Amino acid sequence: MNTAAVMAQKRALPARGRWTRWSLVLFVAGITAAALFHALDLASRLAQTSDSAQSLVAGHAVVRGNALLSGWHLPLNDYYFTDTIPYAALEWLTGPRPFLLVLVPALTYALFVLAALAACIRPSRPLMSNLEAGAAIALVLAAPAWVGSWNPMLLSGMHVATVLGALVALALCARIAHAEHRNARLDVAAGVALLLVTSATLASDPFSLVFAFGPVLAVLVLEAISYPAARNLRVAPLWLGSAIALGLVLPWMIARVGGFTIESDVLTRFVAAPLFGRNLLALLSGALTLFGVNSFGMEFGFRTVFLLALRGMALAIVVAAVFRVARRLVGRRQAILFDRMLCAGMLSLLAACALSAQFGKGITPQSIWTGGSPMRYLVPAVLFGAVLAGRQVPDLIAVLSTLRVRNAAFGVLVLLAALSVIAGGWLPRDVEAQPRWIANNPPEAAARWLEQHGLVEGAGEYWSSNLVTAMSDDTVQVRSVVPVAGRLVPYVWVEDRRWFSQPPQFVIWQDNNKTGLTFEDVRATYPICETTFVAGYRIAVLKDPTHISRCANRS
Repeated sequence: MNTAAVMAQKRALPARGRWTRWSLVLFVAGITAAALFHALDLASRLAQTSDSAQSLVAGHAVVRGNALLSGWHLPLNDYYFTDTIPYAALEWLTGPRPFLLVLVPALTYALFVLAALAACIRPSRPLMSNLEAGAAIALVLAAPAWVGSWNPMLLSGMHVATVLGALVALALCARIAHAEHRNARLDVAAGVALLLVTSATLASDPFSLVFAFGPVLAVLVLEAISYPAARNLRVAPLWLGSAIALGLVLPWMIARVGGFTIESDVLTRFVAAPLFGRNLLALLSGALTLFGVNSFGMEFGFRTVFLLALRGMALAIVVAAVFRVARRLVGRRQAILFDRMLCAGMLSLLAACALSAQFGKGITPQSIWTGGSPMRYLVPAVLFGAVLAGRQVPDLIAVLSTLRVRNAAFGVLVLLAALSVIAGGWLPRDVEAQPRWIANNPPEAAARWLEQHGLVEGAGEYWSSNLVTAMSDDTVQVRSVVPVAGRLVPYVWVEDRRWFSQPPQFVIWQDNNKTGLTFEDVRATYPICETTFVAGYRIAVLKDPTHISRCANRS
């Protein structure tokens, strides 16, 4: 029986056996709620960094009235619309809380799961198809994998919010491209929405041009050339091209009106030929790690084997879905346009990572087998692959040979999805026994000590600055400094240059930090009153020429 016949058979189910709209809403809500629960649990255990705290600190400034971050100098991927604005919005509602470093990424992840379900489940489709699609999304995404104390899927500034914006933009592109004989006003509204979402996403993270908007524009242009009579196929690339152009100039426009400025810190060259194999190995290990099936360094037991098997099935479904669409990117029997967009974005990203010196920049001998920092570039491929899995699973099951086999496949898929929702959040026992990092961490202890001693304006090496600032409930501000010729100078990167107008009250750093800041650098730059050691941080309290009593009170 061919695919069309199987789908027709599904449609022939009696009306009483189909879910109502409310049943679908509850189905989607249940999977989304499970994803949010597991994401919150996992994110609270991750060790935050100054990179992941960047948007929270910037959100403080927005809430305080600096809406366009005037005076700030940011990297090319500024994350202003995708991360900073959500942090500012939630801080405006709840106040400055370190827990936002957990809540915002978890909400973003759950919203992506919701968007993925919306892209796969429709009331007009048969009940079985919607169950299959939803179960595939639940299996892949309902419970993020524990891959260690650093997981780019649940940290801010790691492209997850960018992928969410890109997915919405691609759905709008597909809607415009299929807009023949539809409501003209709705088509214009979809075009305007595409313009806004795409430009904001691209302006926040130009990496989206690699895994979404660039390859999708190419797909739309080829589609328009192949079907010149279809007006809608000519309109879609025009809307997207205009949105890309606006997104590229938007940061420049913000800077021109007095907002933040950006600077490119991206290596835009190909990886050296001898290092190409290393890139491929890091790409493979990073993808396996993000899916939770990288067994390198694991201690095997029942729980570990169970989770490896569960996530291995999820990876197998994603690979099958991507392979099926990749075979139908061109030719007579092309896949649905939206699916081809997702697949083209994934293939473009994988090729870029394999060939990019930027991807290889973070590879170390220690991390090459476990993904390391470069695996943050693979997050879009994992998330897009999950959406493709949800969209392709009904067709993959429909091509199975007999009804009994199809029913068995459906039952196994639903069982695996249920296990992922219920038990997918299992963690290693040593992790479960540890206190949650967000509730008990060294930066928060240091920030609390500084606040108790009236030290609220200081300096420090980059990897301490944003993090201590974020953990202080917006009461302590630490500005980044770097050693140059034996002295410390301002490092205006991801912060406001005006913070350096006042002399610091203290300097905070960790020994053997990546910046290279040492006690000798501090002593050569500032008059030190005393030094102390708090929660793994060294803190040098400085003399204040206007308040000599500070040292007198401590002596």
